Amino acid sequence: MSQEEVKQNLEDIEKSNQAQQKEGEQQIQDGKQLSPEEEQKLKEKKAKKALNAKIYDLQKKLSRGIQVISQTEGKAPEELFSFKEATSNLFVLHFGIGEEADYVTVRDYVNSVAGPHKLTVFPGLGYGYIQFDDIKKAEQTINSLESFEQIENCHYKEMTYEKKIRPTFFLYAKCKLTDICQNKNNDFPEAQRKVDAPGLIFQEEFITQDYEKLIMEEIDKKEWNKLAKRKVQHYGYEFLYGINSINKDNVKNN
Repeated sequence: MSQEEVKQNLEDIEKSNQAQQKEGEQQIQDGKQLSPEEEQKLKEKKAKKALNAKIYDLQKKLSRGIQVISQTEGKAPEELFSFKEATSNLFVLHFGIGEEADYVTVRDYVNSVAGPHKLTVFPGLGYGYIQFDDIKKAEQTINSLESFEQIENCHYKEMTYEKKIRPTFFLYAKCKLTDICQNKNNDFPEAQRKVDAPGLIFQEEFITQDYEKLIMEEIDKKEWNKLAKRKVQHYGYEFLYGINSINKDNVKNN
């Protein structure tokens, strides 16, 4: 079932649920006491409505996650994911920023259901890559997850990342880790202590050690954001790592 069909189906169910709920509320307003059977039916309808809303929300998240990976890697989904056959590697959509909490939470879960593996998370991105030495371990991981028959390739688990619960999706990977753009090393120029740049003046010991300590103490009083291999502070607009953009509605340390 396509996303458009699921959306239309949910909209039809939503309209039906609203009409039935209004009918029940109207009966109460009219002074008519609902029978135990009618109350039970109303509860079931509300539960069905909540389930349908959850399915729709999960499908949107999964579709968006696949789109983000495809756009970031510059490859079509069919090149990245194995939708029909199991493989020994998995993509994991954690929707975080590739920090330590994302790594630890996913690692510990996979260890608990499949054992040893190699997990790679990418700083600033909401997905990672898992390698197994046996395809059966990848299948164990997928089989341990929740799924909905209404959503194709939906295998997920609600995981807690530093007290925040996020749905985490796992998909069989068609490509190897070496084929992923985010896994390639960046080439940095060799660093030099002194650079000959016209107009640039370098003055050693410009401030005292006590003043340097005072500055660092003031900086440490502000909130740090922990990433996979570093911690950062934002000054001015908040930086959104997952999309390499800024949030003008959130100004930090002004």
